[in-house]
Amino acid sequence: MTVYKAIATFSACYKANRQMPSGSPCGIVVHSTGANNPNLKRYVNSPELCGENPYKNYFGGPHSDDVTPHGVVGLDKNGEVRAVQILPYNICCWGCGSGKKGSYNYYPAYIQFEIAEDGLTDPTYFERTFDVAAQYCAELMKEFPAIKLENVVSHKEAAARGYASGHGDPENWLSKFGKNMDWFRGKVRGYLDAPVIPEIALFSVGDTVEFVGTTHYTGSAATRGTSCKPGKARITHFAADAAHPYHLVAESGGGSTVYGWADADDVRAVFKPYTVRVNTDLLNYRSGPGTNYTIAGTVKRGEVYTVVEESDGPGASKWGKLKSGAGWIALDYVTKE
Repeated sequence: MTVYKAIATFSACYKANRQMPSGSPCGIVVHSTGANNPNLKRYVNSPELCGENPYKNYFGGPHSDDVTPHGVVGLDKNGEVRAVQILPYNICCWGCGSGKKGSYNYYPAYIQFEIAEDGLTDPTYFERTFDVAAQYCAELMKEFPAIKLENVVSHKEAAARGYASGHGDPENWLSKFGKNMDWFRGKVRGYLDAPVIPEIALFSVGDTVEFVGTTHYTGSAATRGTSCKPGKARITHFAADAAHPYHLVAESGGGSTVYGWADADDVRAVFKPYTVRVNTDLLNYRSGPGTNYTIAGTVKRGEVYTVVEESDGPGASKWGKLKSGAGWIALDYVTKE
C-alpha cells in the first residue's frame, strides 16, 4: 500500500520537533475524528491529492492551534480512501489531548493517526477506511519492528492504559457495525501474515492491475474458475489455496471479485499515479513530453503534483504528465513523494 506524504512543516508539532524518548515509536494509537466529514482536504494540506481547503482549518494550519497527528485516513479528491502521513514518525504528535496523559506523550511515545468519520451509517465507507487503516498499521509495524500488535490501540484503550485523554474513539464507530478493536487488530494481523507471492512481488495492495489471458472471475469464493473477459481491477488482498498457490484477489469497478492466477501472462501492471514535489526554484511544464514542445506554464519549488503518465522525450531522462492535464514536467527536477 502507498502511504502518501504531505508533511505539515507549518505545524507547531513539526516546529517543536519533540523527539520520541526511545528514538522510535512503541505503539500506534488509532483515532477517529468525531466529525461528519470524510474528506482528507479538511485535515490535510495537499490540494493536489486532497483538494483545496479554502478555510485552512487542516491539521497544523493557522486555525487549528497545534493539533497534528502523524497521519490521516480518508477520501482524496477523487473519492478514493487514502492514508497520508503529515508528521515524521520519530517526533511526538498532538493527538491525545493535553497534560501528562496526553500529547506530546513523553513515554510511551506512539504513532497516532486519525480516520476521518462520515455519518457513521455507510457500511461501504466503514469497510474501506478500516481496511486501509489496518494496512497502514501493518506497514508501520514492518517499518518499526518494536511495535507489537497488542500495542495497536484505540484512543479509548490508550485512555484506559493511562496515557491518553478520556475519549471513546473509534469504538463509537466500530460498535455501530458490531465490531471492536480485537476485530481491527485481526485485520492488521492478516496483513502482517499475508503470504509473499513471488510471481507478483511487484504488486501491492491498492495497486491497479490488468487481467489478461486466462484470468478468472467469480462473484464468490464458491464459484471460482469461471472465465471472464480481461479488465482492470484494484488489488484488495493476497490469497492462496491448494489448487492455485499463487493468486491475488482484486475488486472490479462493479464491486465483484476477480481472482487472477499469477501466471506471467495473466496479470500486468497498470500505470499507478504518484505524487512529486518540485525541487528547483522554477520549472517549466510543456504541452508535450519534451523540450521541443511549447512552454505551457511554470511550477515552483515545494509544490506537489500528481503524475499520471510517463514518457521519454528530449531534454530530460523522463517526462511526467500532470493529472490536471496542464502539461508535462521533466522528472529530473522533482522528488517522488
